[in-house]
Amino acid sequence: MSRNHANRRKGVRRALLLLGILVVVLLPVIGLRVFGKEEPEAVSATGDVTLTPGHRMVYVVQEHVASVSLADASGAAQGTPVVSELLCARVYAAHGTGLCLRKNTAVSWSATVLDQNLKATSTWPMAGQPALARVSPSGRMVAWTALTRGHALSGTFSAVTSVVDTVAGEETKDLSTFTARVGPDHTKVKDYQVWGVTFIDDDRFLATVAVGGKRYLARGRLSTTSLTTIAPDVTSPALSPDGKRIAFIRAGAGGHGGRLEVMDLATHAVRDLDDERGVTDQPVWFDAQTVGYVVRDAAGHPTIWSTRLGARRPELVLDNAESPSPL
Repeated sequence: MSRNHANRRKGVRRALLLLGILVVVLLPVIGLRVFGKEEPEAVSATGDVTLTPGHRMVYVVQEHVASVSLADASGAAQGTPVVSELLCARVYAAHGTGLCLRKNTAVSWSATVLDQNLKATSTWPMAGQPALARVSPSGRMVAWTALTRGHALSGTFSAVTSVVDTVAGEETKDLSTFTARVGPDHTKVKDYQVWGVTFIDDDRFLATVAVGGKRYLARGRLSTTSLTTIAPDVTSPALSPDGKRIAFIRAGAGGHGGRLEVMDLATHAVRDLDDERGVTDQPVWFDAQTVGYVVRDAAGHPTIWSTRLGARRPELVLDNAESPSPL
């Protein structure tokens, strides 16, 4: 064997040894990335998001406002999402008006009204952490629920719900200051909470009223500062586009979310949507027959799902996403 050939064999052995060391050292790290379950990667802006009406949905991904086209009535996402620079914990939009709820500092939060290009038109201080956001069908009225105690709309919490007239620039700071009448006898009560506003128009709305450990569906009017309960055991209602039904949560035991159900407002007949997973966020409607909602896993990671009335199983709309708002 020549000296050059022997040197080449030694070089090959050294290279193989080094490769083996690199595999042993790096494979566990690579394996975590390729095969292990990671936190969702941080996202960055990819384009401009608008709130103009269309067959699209705006939502929140890793605190960024994003949008995506919807394929069909099931609400399934289609195409590549567009992610904006705007950071929000919750977002909702209707008729070209948006509402962005976000954290300013460790102890302060704000609600910002947006135009159709996501530009701020006004900003209002919030009483606590962002929980729910809604906009009236005309885009004039916006409402939000802030948590002053607790971190989610489950378990033990305290909530304050506010409404702003974006045209007049006037705020109703706390709906629990309205005159509330509860139960079949319409008993007037004082100590209660309100959350989960869903607008009928710019004056009338539905919401949850909680008093004495019980929750009710209530009709409200801004013009008369009044609330009247119309059905028991309803949490976070969402009015269907045709105004005939609400999707809502029937609270479960232990504060771990509840069952998603639909009520006919004329008859108060209720149907279950056959999703056994606990839901805590206010649902939405993709059309008059399809309900959208957020499900979180044990680690709190959100996904958006939909269920069509009469369907046997839910459909995945979008992974790693929350706060859906069909446009």
